[in-house]
Amino acid sequence: MKYSKKAEARKREREKEFLAVKKEVALKKFELEYLGYMVISPQKLDDAKKNHVLKIYIENGFNATQTAKVLGVSQKSIYNYFEKWGFEFANPSCM
Repeated sequence: MKYSKKAEARKREREKEFLAVKKEVALKKFELEYLGYMVISPQKLDDAKKNHVLKIYIENGFNATQTAKVLGVSQKSIYNYFEKWGFEFANPSCM
């Protein structure tokens, strides 16, 4: 079946658009793999949050109040994070 010249032109245009999108996807994949960018899963995000909170907690001499101030959250949030992650405080009366 022969297509008209207009149909052939539209077909070539769609193919060009498809190749442009395919090229863009390949470039994004290259950026993610080669340049070290990561798509962060919720699990990795939670691990990163845990590591950051613990780092700030240690840097502040294991002081939950100061850690909360540095992170811009309430002291109760720090206690909730630690409870969620299975950590215990040396002095349970501080909760």
